[in-house]
This record gives sequence, structure tokens and C-alpha cells, in this order.
Amino acid sequence: MNDTDFSGVSEKLTELVWNGDRESLTAMVSELPPADLNLAVSRLASGDRCEFFAILEPAVAAGILAALKDLGPQNLLAQLAPETAAAILHELPSDLETDFISSMKSKSAERILEHLPAREKDDVRAMARFEPDVAGGLMATEILQYPITATVQDVVDDLRSNAAVYASYNVQYIYVTRPEFELAGVLRVRDLLLSSPDTGLGDLVSEKPVTVDALTSLE
Repeated sequence: MNDTDFSGVSEKLTELVWNGDRESLTAMVSELPPADLNLAVSRLASGDRCEFFAILEPAVAAGILAALKDLGPQNLLAQLAPETAAAILHELPSDLETDFISSMKSKSAERILEHLPAREKDDVRAMARFEPDVAGGLMATEILQYPITATVQDVVDDLRSNAAVYASYNVQYIYVTRPEFELAGVLRVRDLLLSSPDTGLGDLVSEKPVTVDALTSLE
């Protein structure tokens, strides 16, 4: 797509934003290749760009915002109404959500945090205490957890049934637990998928995973 085409796309986005046409705007962004969409959004005027994210459904807005790192997405969020920004943040993976909140000025962050569910707000605050260069800075609250009595097929069935929810999870391991949620060990997703469907997780789990303190440096 050349500069003329991008200008046309940006102009069309602006028109839809001015008209408040959520349905047409959603349809248009769904049809554009991600790279083209990101460039077109970057060419919107600052005020129009904020309104663009405010009009879209939070889940759609979150997907686009996550890819716009060069535009300072935390600054965009800070310019939105706090309840709108919170709804968008709620759709992001917890580590990215925390990164955006941590990058904001404290007053803007607090205004947005007040509109998040209590548990989510507490999790974000807890993770935001860690610097990005320590192990705690990599933490996320989204995990896949299954009882040790489950089979590979049980897990695969759950993954398929909840694919839309798990799609944003950045996980390479599942956590296997004994009764009362005591950690039995971890299992690589790759190893799970390569195992026989009727194999029990207890036969596959690594019972002594490598662990580090949350303050351990990443260097």
C-alpha cells in the first residue's frame, strides 16, 4: 500500500470516527492487514486517535493498542475517559496491562485502576512493584492449571473449548496441582500435545521445576 492509499484509509477512519459509526469502523479494521492498520491509525490526528479507541469495543481496541508500542499506548490510554481505558486494559494480558499502568503518571494510573475489578486492580498493583529487569517483572496472572488426576485429553478438550479466552495467554507450561491446589509440578505444553490422550498428567509432570525469587535479576 502506497502513501496515497494510506492517506485514503486514514481519511476513511477519520470519517467513521467523526460519525461515531462503530459497526462500520469495526468492519474496516477487521479487514485491514495489521501492519497497514497500525500505520493508518498512527496517521490519525491525536484527538481522532483517542476517539477511535473510545468508539471500538474494548476487546478490539485492546488488540490494536497492543501493537502500537511506538505511539506510546500508555499515553493514549491516559487521554481516554478512565472507565474506557480500564475496559480496554481489562482485555489485555496482565503483564502488558501492568506495563502500561506502570508507564503512566501516578494520578492517571490511579484514576484508571479505580475502574478495574478489585482482584484485577490488586494484581496489577502487586506486579507493578517489580522493576522490568527482575524476574517479578515478567510475571503474569494468566495461567493454565489442572488437577493431577486429569488426562492429556481432558486438557486438550479444555483448551479447545476455551480457545477464545486462552488465545491471549502467553504460556509455555501448565501447572499441575494436588488437592487443595498444592503445586505438584509443571508440564510443557509441547510435551502435553505430543503425549497419548489417555496419559495422566501425574505421569508427565516435572515435580522439581526451576524456581527463582521474584527479585532475581534477569542478567
